[in-house]
Amino acid sequence: MKEAESQYETADDEVLTPARALSYLQIVLRFLQLLCENHNLKLQNMLREQINIDDNISGKTFDFVSQLARMVGEFYKIFSSTTCDLGQQMIDSLIEFIQGPC
Repeated sequence: MKEAESQYETADDEVLTPARALSYLQIVLRFLQLLCENHNLKLQNMLREQINIDDNISGKTFDFVSQLARMVGEFYKIFSSTTCDLGQQMIDSLIEFIQGPC
């Protein structure tokens, strides 16, 4: 019985805490922001809607831009001195996602 229980135990560094989840979100947003740098129009369009090979919008699209805009709108609920960097990253990423060529 003890062997079965030990398979479900995890080390502390494997537990996804809210702080760790927010840190991962910040890393992913920074990565996506960097992919959009220099006004990468193809990636910016892909973030809005995913188009399949036939140039049709897939039924399973996810609008990253709208979702991030909603997240920015809800950010005030978790705003604190520890989440300030995440808020800045959210705004920076959103700007880069929607900014077109100059």
